[in-house]
Amino acid sequence: MLTFALSKGRLLEPSLRLLECVGLWVGDPPMHDGVVLESGDVRFILVRDDDVPTYVSFGAADLGIVGKDVLLEQSRDVVELEDLRACRCRLVLAAPAGTSFPPGRTLKVATKYPAIAEAFFSRKGYPTQIIRVHGAAELAPKMGLADAVMDLVQTGRTLARNGLVEIEEVLVTTARLIANPASFMLKHGRLRQVAEALARAAASGGDEDE
Repeated sequence: MLTFALSKGRLLEPSLRLLECVGLWVGDPPMHDGVVLESGDVRFILVRDDDVPTYVSFGAADLGIVGKDVLLEQSRDVVELEDLRACRCRLVLAAPAGTSFPPGRTLKVATKYPAIAEAFFSRKGYPTQIIRVHGAAELAPKMGLADAVMDLVQTGRTLARNGLVEIEEVLVTTARLIANPASFMLKHGRLRQVAEALARAAASGGDEDE
C-alpha cells in the first residue's frame, strides 16, 4: 500500500482533481485534517501544508503534494519528483506605499518564511530582523510590528487592501510531488508510475487515466 500525504490548505482541491484524473481518488473532499482514507491500494492522510514534508521525510508517507515554498523553507530530506504546476503563487517582499529603507537601517520583516527571508537578505547584504508569523503577515506593518512583509500572493488584492505595494519578487512557487527517499528506492516502479501519470495530467489540465 502507498501512503499519500495531502495538504488541507490551498493545495487540497487541485491535488484531489489531479488524483481523480489518474484514478487514485474517488469521493468527496475531506472536510478536516487528521483524516485517514483508503482507496484501493492507496491510503491518504490530510495534514497541515508545512507537515507534509515531515510525514514524507520520516517515512510516515511515501508520497506528498506540497508547495515549493514549503520545501525551500524546510529543506527536508525528500525526493522532488514532479512540478505539478498547480496553485502558482509568488513570494514577494512588500511594504506600505511610500516606504523608504535608508542605508544602514535594520529592516523589520514579518514572514511565514524566515529561512527563505534570511537567505534572501543575506544575498542582498541588507541588515534585517526577521519576525516569524504564522498567518496574516499583511497586518504587521499596519500594527507597527514590522516595516515590511514577505508573503505569498496570487492576485495581490490582499496586499492592496492593507495598503501594501510589492517591492520585489523573491520566488515563484507551484505544487510539487515529493517522495520519501527509501520508498523511492523500494517502491520505485510504482512511485514512478504515479509520478508520470500525475505529470501527464498536470500538463494536459486533466483527462488522464492511470
